[in-house]
Amino acid sequence: MPLPAYIPTLWAFSTGNYIQVDNVFCSDELLPAFIKCTVDHAMQPPRTDHFPIISIIDITPPCNDFEPCRNFRKVEWPKFHETLETRLKDLPSPCEIRTKQQMYETLNRLDTIHVPWTKPSPYVKSLRKRLRQEEKRKLHNTYAEACWMEWLENAQSRSIWDVCSFISQPMSDGGRSRVPDLVVKREGQPIRRV
Repeated sequence: MPLPAYIPTLWAFSTGNYIQVDNVFCSDELLPAFIKCTVDHAMQPPRTDHFPIISIIDITPPCNDFEPCRNFRKVEWPKFHETLETRLKDLPSPCEIRTKQQMYETLNRLDTIHVPWTKPSPYVKSLRKRLRQEEKRKLHNTYAEACWMEWLENAQSRSIWDVCSFISQPMSDGGRSRVPDLVVKREGQPIRRV
């Protein structure tokens, strides 16, 4: 509990005793964020027996650790092409690039000259979060399938009708709402659905 023990939070009108009846509960993850949690006896509102509990919580958002990378959108391509042409002229007569490493080294030399670094916001969602969400989705689907199979295996004679209705109907309506049929009634004519 963020509020330390034995701090009175109530002054009983009838007896005049100070009592600790209020506790401040929080999760284990939130507890380190509490900077201060105390009772201010001087700020007691009129005609109330409770003292205000003052909590100061650090809620600064966590920053992502990001690795800077090259920003190819801001390349000045004419200068890049000029430098590439001069570098290609310096090379010996055409030869086959034998490894990926040779090609990457040549391109990386050009990158260091003409391609600026990115400056992403530290609050951008990281790739790790997307990967965790994908993993969570797969686990959820596996769990849902296991629950469905267990329910099917334990189905009794009364629930066979439910199984049949679940299997024969489509899984969803595709997000569409059903518009009821328009019924036209005219005197002397049969009811017509439009």
